[in-house]
Amino acid sequence: MCPCAVFGVQGIEFPCFFANCPEKRLTNLAKKFILEKSMKIDVRRCNAEKRYSGELNFSMEGDNSLIDIPFVTFASPVAFSLHYDIWEDDCVKVTGSVCFDLSGACSRCLKQTQQHIEWQTEALFVPDTPQDEEYPYRGGVVDLGEFLRDSIIFALPSGLVCPDECSAPEYNEE
Repeated sequence: MCPCAVFGVQGIEFPCFFANCPEKRLTNLAKKFILEKSMKIDVRRCNAEKRYSGELNFSMEGDNSLIDIPFVTFASPVAFSLHYDIWEDDCVKVTGSVCFDLSGACSRCLKQTQQHIEWQTEALFVPDTPQDEEYPYRGGVVDLGEFLRDSIIFALPSGLVCPDECSAPEYNEE
């Protein structure tokens, strides 16, 4: 057993800090805890520290229920590379990219295939009352959860297609 097994709080095991640990532990609960912390921007804290921009780079498991293409799933974690700017009126502009791989049956020929998706995304978060396509935030903390989900949905193609020129199966018209 790894000597780091004694670490953890209420069922959350943290990554092992021992250089040669064979287990390299990080449970799903710990991943969710870390991800939830990285999906928020504390605007008041950033303003207090005079930090008006920053980078957020992280990945998360894709939720297959977001995919509306039959027999297709996420083949890799969804990676986000985001940049944020806090404006004088406390609006937060977030820009960046989302990348992931899809795997499944081609929508034309039904052969197994894989496709890499890269999508540029942006959003504007405003305190309290948003207009049109803006996201609201309250209490000085921007929660990126809904924006990240929307970014994945917008990045999804309408169908998964083989990279080479495939054609739909030919049917006998009789």
